[in-house]
Amino acid sequence: MLRKRGQASGAGAATLVLILTIMIILYITFLPSGDRAAILGEDPAMGYGQPGSGVLGETAILLRENPGRLEYLAHKEIEHSIPTVNLYLTTAATELKALRSLSLKHGWLDEVQTNFTFSLPDMAQTSKVLLTFNRPEGEGQLSIFLNGVLIFQDVIEQYNVEPIELPKDVLQPHNQVLFAVDGVGLRFWRTNHYRLEDIHVIADVTDTSTTTSREIFVVTEAERNNVERATLRFFPDCVPGKVGVLTVQLNGHEVFSGVPDCGVVRSMEISPAYLLTGENSLEFGTQKGVYLVDQITLRTQMKDLIYPSYTFSVDERTLEALAQGRRAILSLQFPDTVTLKNAQVFVNGRAFSVSTRDAEWWMVISPYLQRGTNAVEIIPRTALDVVNLEVVLE
Repeated sequence: MLRKRGQASGAGAATLVLILTIMIILYITFLPSGDRAAILGEDPAMGYGQPGSGVLGETAILLRENPGRLEYLAHKEIEHSIPTVNLYLTTAATELKALRSLSLKHGWLDEVQTNFTFSLPDMAQTSKVLLTFNRPEGEGQLSIFLNGVLIFQDVIEQYNVEPIELPKDVLQPHNQVLFAVDGVGLRFWRTNHYRLEDIHVIADVTDTSTTTSREIFVVTEAERNNVERATLRFFPDCVPGKVGVLTVQLNGHEVFSGVPDCGVVRSMEISPAYLLTGENSLEFGTQKGVYLVDQITLRTQMKDLIYPSYTFSVDERTLEALAQGRRAILSLQFPDTVTLKNAQVFVNGRAFSVSTRDAEWWMVISPYLQRGTNAVEIIPRTALDVVNLEVVLE
């Protein structure tokens, strides 16, 4: 009787221990990872892959980087060819005013004066302003005033009148010419008069629009950011002694000013800081003579692009995990699914091609990993934006 009672007590105790064990296991299972690791005496960092931690959890992150924009330059040197430039001054006789005829008279009882106005388009480029007219008939002394200043006074008897040069110091941007004839004095029964025809104001006007030439060329962002040296060359075709100073400006910066050797190629180094991303302006100008500027080139030399190498460590535990069937995955994330991404990816010196329009590219790199330091490098074949680079252990 006592034996049966003892057996029953032992069975009850075993059941109680079993129930408590199950409850403890469930309690630990549902604890947060940090608390569970503390109870079990584990390192909390060993639970969920942090880069470089040697984690062997479900997905261990061996490397995570954000490369950003990777520039691409197809050539070490880039040459911009500029069209031929012609520079010259032209001075031509230009008619500023024309009248068919005008009449004036002066008697005891009446007086008729006549005036007209004309303008100078550019006083600095205007010279030798002439007043011309014919006199079909006339009597008395003719007076001509320019802006209120008497510039001519005489009795004209001939039909063809010599041109009258208007004084430059009296001329203004807007001018008035007044014609008048003198009075008859005591001869009250007479009237002095003039009839003039084919009245013209003519001036020599210099056209400066052909003394400058502005050409545009385009510099890419990659070229602007990586240019090391810039050289400008041109061939000035001109006649020695008959040309003036030639000026050359790049984006408003004067890079040459002087009288070049006609028929000799001119070469000069310019500051890369003068170049702009996008449109650039190259302007030639002169104020004397005729220039034909040919063979114009602006050549830029690029500095060597150095692409970053991303390293991560592989320890013995990671190698064991790979041997047991785990996979190391290298992935690149891009910002869009439109542009074509072309690059070479190097894993410990082994090259792999990337050519995709997708937003992600990946490959298994397990066979190429080695114990210790491993390296990943991206060499773009076009300008490339890489949002994220990862090596994970799956």
